[in-house]
Amino acid sequence: MRRLLRFCFRQRLRIKDGFYCSYKWMTAEKWITGKGLKPEFEKPFYEGLHKYIGTETLEEIQKLSNKYRESHDGNKPVESDLILIGNSGRLMFLEIKLPGDTIRPNQIPGLAILKSFEPLNADVRIISLYPENATPPKPKEYLVELD
Repeated sequence: MRRLLRFCFRQRLRIKDGFYCSYKWMTAEKWITGKGLKPEFEKPFYEGLHKYIGTETLEEIQKLSNKYRESHDGNKPVESDLILIGNSGRLMFLEIKLPGDTIRPNQIPGLAILKSFEPLNADVRIISLYPENATPPKPKEYLVELD
């Protein structure tokens, strides 16, 4: 987490809010309806989604995600680890990879949906963390067809 904070500082990111995202909000209906949420953690996350992304935009993202799932043998697109909200209101979706960790196949379509959905105008990044004296991992390129 310390390195992530350093990253934010180095990038001069002005962050007003953020959420750790361990929920399947891109495909699960409860993130639209609010039904069945646990009050301690899920309810605040739900409120943040609706505040910063908006209900209509969230519904559209779920439509795209579920369309992808239907056309890819039920494989659900997966969300990023973190959602940060800049002082300007711009969203940043961060997928954090620890040493030895790799991106899973369903993460790329999820990130691609978030990046390509124009009303969000979101910044989407995959960040690899590694020890200070280690060689940085080589970036990979991915091609995802959403239609």
